[in-house]
Amino acid sequence: MRLWVKISLIAIIICTAAMGICATVILNYTASNEVDKAVQAGLSEHYLFCTSLASSVNSESEEGLSEITNRSIVQYYFKNVAGFYENMNTYFSMTQGGKYLYNRAAQAPLALLDEPEGGARKYAIMEINGTKILIIVGQQELLDQTFNVYYSQDITHIYQEMQKLTWQVTWILCFSIVALSLLLLLLIRLALRPVRNLSKASVRMAAGVFSERVPIVSNDEVGLLSRSFNQMAEAVETHINQIEQTSHQRNLLLSSLTHELKTPMTAIIGYADSIMHFKMNTDQHQRAVWHIYEHCRRMERLSQKLMNLISLDAGEQIEMIPVAVDKLFQQVCDAVESTLREKKQTIEIESSLEFLIADNDLLFSLLVNLIDNASKASITGAAIRLRAYKTDSGCPVLQVQDTGIGIPEAEIANVTEPFYRVDKSRSPKNGGIGLGLSLCKMIAQKHDATLLIESCEGKGTSVKVVFPTAKE
Repeated sequence: MRLWVKISLIAIIICTAAMGICATVILNYTASNEVDKAVQAGLSEHYLFCTSLASSVNSESEEGLSEITNRSIVQYYFKNVAGFYENMNTYFSMTQGGKYLYNRAAQAPLALLDEPEGGARKYAIMEINGTKILIIVGQQELLDQTFNVYYSQDITHIYQEMQKLTWQVTWILCFSIVALSLLLLLLIRLALRPVRNLSKASVRMAAGVFSERVPIVSNDEVGLLSRSFNQMAEAVETHINQIEQTSHQRNLLLSSLTHELKTPMTAIIGYADSIMHFKMNTDQHQRAVWHIYEHCRRMERLSQKLMNLISLDAGEQIEMIPVAVDKLFQQVCDAVESTLREKKQTIEIESSLEFLIADNDLLFSLLVNLIDNASKASITGAAIRLRAYKTDSGCPVLQVQDTGIGIPEAEIANVTEPFYRVDKSRSPKNGGIGLGLSLCKMIAQKHDATLLIESCEGKGTSVKVVFPTAKE
């Protein structure tokens, strides 16, 4: 069952119950009030009748009359006064000592309601053959005798009017419930339209349409739910795009790795096969072993840099501690000393920074890769400049600058992509695998820093790592 139908049914049931209870209470109150009015009117008429009777009898009383004569006088006047009321379907009866002295009522009031004691009046409403009768009885002292005066009136019309009113209220209530039900169905369906839109949007998102959004048409709880859904959808779309981008990059990385491994593996297999199947002199044998060694070294560098890229890309946490810049520069110079000595290259160090808040090992790897790239791009005997300073805005900067062959301007935006090489024919020969700058870019991103590359063909390249102020 749909939600709007459930809510509508609950609302209809509650409204029907409330309206039924209210109608019942009102009808019961009205009926009770009408009956009370009839009773009070009957008591008033009984009192007026008795008062009128007493006045008439007392005006004709005489001293010395017998008890029978006085009773006859009372009966005479009672008959005259009661006859007047009988024209209005109201009957008075008189008894004394359990016997009727006068009774024109269709019922026997003495049998229906006992004579009162102590002069009090009492009444009762009784149903006789489907007729509602109001009976009132009270004692009256007349001519030194005690009489019981009964009052009888048919009040069936009051109950008939209440029954008629009950049917009218019932029909009005039924019509109101039907009209209210239709109105509730319409209003609740309209009110829950945003929920249906949310449901449809959820189904489309489950089908892969992550750009799905729902309109926000109100500021109530449904509007807040719609806003939260849109925020969730945006977050899901962002994460999905990131996952797809990461998956695409890793597929490219794997494809490039497979391609890069093919060359050294082919060379290693070729030289190893030559050693096993061909006779070689000492120089040839040493050269083959040296080539195998160099290609194995290249595969080692490739796998090490690839592992660094994977660990950084997987979100591996880094240790941010104060790093002494001078000590870091010294460690980097020691690491690249043998490489630079082969090409008779030197490093010129210029530092005005004492400390950086960073990961020492990652910064070491970053600078070693930048200097290695600078060395490969520079001629024999060239100088490589290593600097640490602050910008005018207070941002710490690490810079590696060379005077080598430079990078074409159109290629600068691509050099940080994995396995990308500007000179594809020369880089493998020089040991380049196209991962150095990719690794440097990821290390910079881990430090919330920016990798800036400035280069000019034939004049050299400058690579800056600009840290935010808080990183110092």
